Amino acid sequence: MGKAQKRTFKEQRYNPLGAPAVQGAATEVQSKDEVPALLKKLASADTNDRVWAAASASNLLVSDDQAIRRMLLANNVISSLIERLSDSVPDVVVQVTGALYNIAAIDQGAAEEICRKNIFTAIQALVPRLAKSIDDIIKQEGRDKNADSAERKLVFVTADNLISILWVLCETVPSSIRQINDMALTPFLVSFFGVADKLPSSLVQTAGQFLYSLTDSTFYARRTLYSQDGAIKTLMGVVQTQQSSPSISADDLAIIQILAGGILANVKPVALSSLTKKYKDNLDGIPAEDIKPWEDLSGILIQ
Repeated sequence: MGKAQKRTFKEQRYNPLGAPAVQGAATEVQSKDEVPALLKKLASADTNDRVWAAASASNLLVSDDQAIRRMLLANNVISSLIERLSDSVPDVVVQVTGALYNIAAIDQGAAEEICRKNIFTAIQALVPRLAKSIDDIIKQEGRDKNADSAERKLVFVTADNLISILWVLCETVPSSIRQINDMALTPFLVSFFGVADKLPSSLVQTAGQFLYSLTDSTFYARRTLYSQDGAIKTLMGVVQTQQSSPSISADDLAIIQILAGGILANVKPVALSSLTKKYKDNLDGIPAEDIKPWEDLSGILIQ
């Protein structure tokens, strides 16, 4: 099966699932006086203004003109974007998450500032809304094949961007890991594996890459994941799957299985230690049904 590998963010694509382009969004500014006016529109009562401003900020933050980026950062663009994570309009939120991910992925200083501005509280408030939206989409898809695909895409892109923000912070700002652990996101991340055939494979892979990085980085994350009800069973089920679903390609399934296996390999020492303590007074040792999945894991991963 191979070994899960950490991807580097310099190689990452922007807006992994393709956030909708906004017609007329700015790609350049003619003078520094335009920047405050642009950012002011992020707080406009007009939805179209907020969408345009967030998309423009995203474009400008990743432009080749570093002077523009510095102007935006000097005018507190990061705080302005974080404030809009609570926006009630999905089109605004998807552009904001894309902008924050893009700048965090290419600018170490900006990533550190995003942490200092406490993006974690805003994200933690947004996760339950996203989780419910994804759950509703999955339920609706089973009943209504004509469900709004554009609306679904907004939810999936926002989720991908949000997870990617945390993933890049986990990888590039070590001090953020404690705050990320405190967010208790493992149930949210593991849930993607349980419905991998109903979601875009790239979204499941992003969740898997982040969870792999998190469990690779801290004992706390490994212990938390092992203690979560149903998490190990879900990941083991993915690793042991023998055939792909009609809605997921064999290649995508293989990547998801590698990630699930890598996460389990990170957690394995915690599992073995826990099982040893649990059955320390058992003359026959650890029961086969408890130890065998972990013993078989190494063999599966090298296939």
